[in-house]
Amino acid sequence: MAGLYPPQARWKWDEDLGSRWQPFPIQTVPHDYDGMLNPDSYCKRGKEEIEKVYSSPLVKQYVKTIQPTLDYVKDNTGLPEVDIIKAEQVFDSLLIEKEYNLKLPSWVDRHVYTQLQEISDKSFVFSAMNREVQRLRTGLLLKEMIENFAKPDFGGKRLYVYSTHDTQLSVFLSALDVYNGLAPPFGSAVMLEIYQNQTDEPYLRTFYLNDTASERPIELELKSCPQTWTNGAKKAVCTLTSFQQTVGDLIPGDWEEECRNVSEVSADGE
Repeated sequence: MAGLYPPQARWKWDEDLGSRWQPFPIQTVPHDYDGMLNPDSYCKRGKEEIEKVYSSPLVKQYVKTIQPTLDYVKDNTGLPEVDIIKAEQVFDSLLIEKEYNLKLPSWVDRHVYTQLQEISDKSFVFSAMNREVQRLRTGLLLKEMIENFAKPDFGGKRLYVYSTHDTQLSVFLSALDVYNGLAPPFGSAVMLEIYQNQTDEPYLRTFYLNDTASERPIELELKSCPQTWTNGAKKAVCTLTSFQQTVGDLIPGDWEEECRNVSEVSADGE
């Protein structure tokens, strides 16, 4: 933020942080209705699709293999029930405590911590593996990106920034078929960079920063995107046209209608 928005003159609000960073407004929508950036926004069909995943034979079989761990967590936390999602939430709390060098509960040894970490990773995979979920949860973001790509000079902006959640990152990466199956760490970011010259169609390079301390993002190859060779590029690249074709099935027409939110509102008479 200090690099993007350095304060000038009267906008410096103190001699320390205020001399390096200027607060700025962010336009957004109510959290529960943010279909673009909140993976838990109200979407009746999206919820139904997630329930289908968690009631599938694949997930049920996985639950059988981890049931002893789930029971152990239940017995030691006092929670009435512990499923995959609840176990992920418990691990998230333990991870935060560990990040801040706090002492973990006595019932959490290295084996239990590792088991919960694996369950947490699986919860992100399961919540993003359904193509319909990907359409309903990341389709609006992809749609806006493609619309910005199509604007003359990309809308006159050199940078678009979106702030969201780790779950949304896993859905976005899964939609591009480049997800590594691990829960996105704190501070993770996906970056899409556009390159162009005077002769070739603009093309994308995609990066994933999953370790903020390293400041070294990993370049991802969009294997599902038809690759073409571009002058000056050392390898095949994904053009904007190819990218749009690749994610075309994920772009919703009327998101509210596809979520069946419209019918719900009408039924309530609101």
